[in-house]
Amino acid sequence: MNNELKINKFRISDLKSVKNIYYNSFPEEERFSIFLLMFNLLTKFCKLYTLKDKHSIVGFIYYITYKDMIFLLYLAVDENSRGKGYGKYLLNFCIKENSNKDIYLNIDKIDERFSDINIRKKRLKFYVENGFYLTDYFSLEENVDFNILSTKEDIDIAKYKKLDEKIAKLFFDKKSNIVKRS
Repeated sequence: MNNELKINKFRISDLKSVKNIYYNSFPEEERFSIFLLMFNLLTKFCKLYTLKDKHSIVGFIYYITYKDMIFLLYLAVDENSRGKGYGKYLLNFCIKENSNKDIYLNIDKIDERFSDINIRKKRLKFYVENGFYLTDYFSLEENVDFNILSTKEDIDIAKYKKLDEKIAKLFFDKKSNIVKRS
């Protein structure tokens, strides 16, 4: 990493770059409207930070804070800047900023039936190598099943469900069905 990396709180002038990275990084079924993401930044619960290398935004991190928990909703790096350590830099920033909190995130279910299984495995490996644990729980949503990862090896699932309820309220979404891996 070079000395020209800078993490900044989101500014409206960053919107075009963030939108571009967002739409190129996540499938439609896993995206909330950009308007809703921006609107929720007005609450005390949602935070968005951008990562600049020199003068260009190369990635962003969007997370939700609730009590002593963080839910990492989106971590994305521009498709032309991947593999250079930017994702790790953003993730480490989030972990350091929230060292006194449990951090959770969801990734696509690891299942050999999916054509993008190699990307899913790579994503899991990235998070495990950066301090996350694959929990014994899934978050089942309408179109997608997610593995729940956490910075704690053993999670309090009742606490996690409260966090999930908060996220559902913020994004006018249904609560996820949280199930234990069989």
